[in-house]
Amino acid sequence: QLKGQTCAVAPGSATSPPPTINDWFIQDYGIYQEHNDDKRVGGRFVVQAKPVDGLEMTLDDNYAKETLVQIQQGFSAWFNNTGLTDVVQAADGTVTSFTQPGTPTDFQAQINQSVTTTNTLGFNVKWDATEHTSYMFDAYNAVAKLDPGGQWGLDADVGYGNGPNATSLGIVVPGGKNLPYPTGYGPAGDAANFANPAFIGSHVLVESYNQNTDMINQLKLEGSWHDDQLKFKYGVQFTRDAETLRAFTDLPYTWQMYAGYGPPPIGSGGVAPIPANLISNTFSTGSNFINGWGNGGNLPPNIIAANGYAILYYLQGLNGAGMNVGACSNLAGATPCTGKYIMYQNLGGSQDVTESTVSPYL
Repeated sequence: QLKGQTCAVAPGSATSPPPTINDWFIQDYGIYQEHNDDKRVGGRFVVQAKPVDGLEMTLDDNYAKETLVQIQQGFSAWFNNTGLTDVVQAADGTVTSFTQPGTPTDFQAQINQSVTTTNTLGFNVKWDATEHTSYMFDAYNAVAKLDPGGQWGLDADVGYGNGPNATSLGIVVPGGKNLPYPTGYGPAGDAANFANPAFIGSHVLVESYNQNTDMINQLKLEGSWHDDQLKFKYGVQFTRDAETLRAFTDLPYTWQMYAGYGPPPIGSGGVAPIPANLISNTFSTGSNFINGWGNGGNLPPNIIAANGYAILYYLQGLNGAGMNVGACSNLAGATPCTGKYIMYQNLGGSQDVTESTVSPYL
């Protein structure tokens, strides 16, 4: 609904008129702080021998491991063009501000982690058999693994909404090197309680990880003949590349077990409030939140910096108390929730790919 126009029905209702906004607008707004920790370990082992003249043998092994952990904490809100009111557009059609009544507020505690290992093992033999002939044998094996120990990440969302604590949240897009900022934030629009743990209930929790393996085996036999006027090589090479790709997630299976920001009437499901000690940490915004960008002072001054694992263990420790019993499913279909978040293999994201090549050459 454009600002200054009237609407006979509530925006977003089944009888709302068709959307009138045909230009870009912010659909997912978020303020985040990220911490990254990247550790790398590597090693190499080489042995070379020349037992007789003209014969050389080399064995080498190379190993590398990278462990990456990213902690992302912040606030986010989702907008739909059928629910926007007081829309202001610039002359070129850019949406510069809007409001969405009944908007929930999410605080995200996301942990992304991955472990990647690679190991290459090679054995090479070179033999100068005569003055004019030489031979080479090479064997090579390489294995790369992603999350070999089942290292997994999660996104634990808490907040308020789906009841009286939802708010008419707006976004202003000032342009230039100025940050877009929210208006009307806080439970029922009360900015002073924006990050108050007393208002915050449980919502969705997504767990996921990928577990991949790529193995390459290669054998090569090569001979050569040469004199002062002519040189040629001949041989054969065999290569086999086998990939195993697996993906696991609790979405859409158990991720909404405690969704809804709290039981009615304050929300539509789940539990509230979340214990304050799990969500009491915050990070500050302010004028220097992002160097070189203005409007930092218009952002909420403090954003909850929660620990996703702590939220997960708290909810599972309830042993099903307050859960949305009918919100779960498994690979076979709907099933009652158990109080535990369960990941299942994403069959659509799983593949086994094998390629073998034999290449003679002269």
